[in-house]
Amino acid sequence: MMDDLRHKALRRLMAPGITRGCVAALEPILTVAARQAVVSALAKGEGDFVSDIAAELPLFAIAHLVGIPPEDRHPISGWINAVLDYSDRQLGQSSVSSQQGMQQFMAYAQQFVEQRRQVPGDDIVSLAIAGELSADLGSLTPMEQVMVFSVVMVAGLETTRNAVAGGILAFIQHPEQWQLLQREPERMNRALEEILRWTSTTPYNRRTATRDVDVAGKRIKAGEKVTLWWASANHDEQQFENPFAFDICREKNSHLAFGSGGHGCLGAQLATLEMRIVFRELLNHIHAFALNGPVEWVRSNKHTGIRRMPLRYKGL
Repeated sequence: MMDDLRHKALRRLMAPGITRGCVAALEPILTVAARQAVVSALAKGEGDFVSDIAAELPLFAIAHLVGIPPEDRHPISGWINAVLDYSDRQLGQSSVSSQQGMQQFMAYAQQFVEQRRQVPGDDIVSLAIAGELSADLGSLTPMEQVMVFSVVMVAGLETTRNAVAGGILAFIQHPEQWQLLQREPERMNRALEEILRWTSTTPYNRRTATRDVDVAGKRIKAGEKVTLWWASANHDEQQFENPFAFDICREKNSHLAFGSGGHGCLGAQLATLEMRIVFRELLNHIHAFALNGPVEWVRSNKHTGIRRMPLRYKGL
């Protein structure tokens, strides 16, 4: 929701907190966390895949990256879910749970930002608080600092969780693809790219045209709102061969799950690493999955998310 030059300066300010080296350093820690979650779920034999596995690693990863104490992780996740999932309200409405979730999350965010302002760390939020955008642009306002925390937490939790859950649902619906990945785990990179394309966990963004422009024969006037459907682009017959097939062998896969250009996802490397670790541990421990009840989808067209997915597990 920010334009250049301020937007570019903000990304440059935050980038050192999520470099390739920072992300790579997390792999051993995240591997242990993912293995514990998978082994625990397998020991029970059944459970909600979303809460037991899909949500756990993204929550652990982003909390570790930001420096949130372990005891605060699940309350924060609960507040975010209350705000983003329209389980008890209609679009444009609020409910007691969504209001309370927003109030508690924002109160925590303000307190966390103030703590980092007093004692900065080397995390991505501290960089945004203590740093300067540029000599001309100055520093972020106090509200912008709080919103950085909000965006980092929501983006770090929602998208990866939904990609992992949606990916497993795709494998359940296409069991031959899971069996192929079991036989040929070297296909993991292509499998992850196909999961990202297939799930398209952020289905759209909206932009405002700054000038008159023609796109594919359609005149868009300055000031008009334009909705970019990433999910549609990821199933474009002109870009993908057989786009409505889930195919982990797909060679040409120029998906837009992470957006594009200056607003491309800053955490794409982290999200991909989390997915690789989770699916690697699932391959190492679980032979097959089966639905153990109906899949409940999040009531939102902003996030393609699964609220609950009860599964039964069969070990190797």
